[in-house]
Amino acid sequence: MSTFPDELPEDQVEPMPPWPDDDSLDDDYEADLDHRRRVSDELDRLRVREDARRIFDLERHPPTDYAGLYLDADQLDTLPTADPLIDKVLNRHSYAILNGRDHSFKTFVALDWAFCLATGKPWQGRDVDPVPVLYIAGEGAYGLDQRKQAWEAAWKHKIPPQMFVTRSRALDLHAGGPALDELLQRITDGHYGLVVVDTLRRVSGRADGNGSEMGIVVDNIDRLRRATDQGSILVLAHTAKDDKDSRGFSGIEDDADIVWHARRPTDGPPMGLDLVNRKMKDGPDGESIELTMSPVLDSLVVSRYARTGQTAGLLAVENFESDDQMMTAMRETFAQTGASITQLIEVTDLPRSTAYKSRGRLLASGQLVPRKKGATQYLYLPGTPVESPWNPTPDSTPVHTTSSTPVHADAEHESTAVHTSPRPDSTPVHTPPPVYKTGVAWTETETRCPLHPEKPRPDACSTCEQNHLEAS
Repeated sequence: MSTFPDELPEDQVEPMPPWPDDDSLDDDYEADLDHRRRVSDELDRLRVREDARRIFDLERHPPTDYAGLYLDADQLDTLPTADPLIDKVLNRHSYAILNGRDHSFKTFVALDWAFCLATGKPWQGRDVDPVPVLYIAGEGAYGLDQRKQAWEAAWKHKIPPQMFVTRSRALDLHAGGPALDELLQRITDGHYGLVVVDTLRRVSGRADGNGSEMGIVVDNIDRLRRATDQGSILVLAHTAKDDKDSRGFSGIEDDADIVWHARRPTDGPPMGLDLVNRKMKDGPDGESIELTMSPVLDSLVVSRYARTGQTAGLLAVENFESDDQMMTAMRETFAQTGASITQLIEVTDLPRSTAYKSRGRLLASGQLVPRKKGATQYLYLPGTPVESPWNPTPDSTPVHTTSSTPVHADAEHESTAVHTSPRPDSTPVHTPPPVYKTGVAWTETETRCPLHPEKPRPDACSTCEQNHLEAS
């Protein structure tokens, strides 16, 4: 039974609201329909973006067997060692930094490394693994031709065109885009083993050098490294005013595997350069290499050589131990007279085959120059005067003044040797050339053999006789 009355009093009945007109209904309906349509479109866009992001991540990071990322203690022993590009300088699979203040010869060092890798020439006596090199000249290619020509002239090595390629303009590693995509593809197709970025500031675009935006630049630098053929990337960077760390964002060096610092020594020669290793991920750091910039043609070449003495600043030989011994003998014993290979073997005590190999390297690099004395080839330091009483050549005749003692006259003093027969190649001189043995030189004031003081001049010393005849 219904509890509601059949009819309510008229004063208790709620009046019906007015029925909206048709135009108001149409407007509300259209507004609701448009809202639903826009929501659907936005959802579609979000789904598309999500799908695109997933595909993009898969392209950058292909599916990985994550189980293979976990190694037990024994498996650690099977990991490969870091293969060097330049022994104890640059390793493969590395992000390396070479930093320093302005005018610290960073670019010269980077080019020296690059040219050695492109030609296979040892770097300062250190073995290299030849690879093609791509050099990004962010500061422009102007002047690189002179540096290349000077390097080739100094070291007598021609750089193959396909082994060293220069990009003559910087690109923006912060913004990325088509230029970065093209560079990545070029590195892959060219099988480059080293990419040089000169300099970091030039490829950072509008990124805040002191902020986290540089993280994007560093990430793209790593993409360049991964595009190489198991190679590395070398980035040149400026240091802060204290010349300690790379200028700007700390992550620049934090993410690096290798950091070399170039500095001009305050107490060294004007063209001196110290290379200091501040970080070496797969080896000990802290090594310091003393270098000298040597003028060659219209440019400079990096060399490793003595910073003091009469040879300071001259172009260095490769740092093979036998080459060092040969050059030491040349500088200390034969600087004025030159030496035959027999003399060098006697002074250095090097095996004959080793000495001949050193001679070949030193002649090829231009650190020694050959000249003939009769049928014998003599070796000289570059710049040794051709015409000299102590360096007669077969066709040179020493000039005698009117005050000179006649050739066959009595000795002027007990140290003056008297010639009994003229020399076959030239008019005899009054005093024989200095005789060198184990680093000791005869002079006009000496009266006895320095090696055998009990005997007088070398022509009276049977032990030195053969050396004396060879030097004469």
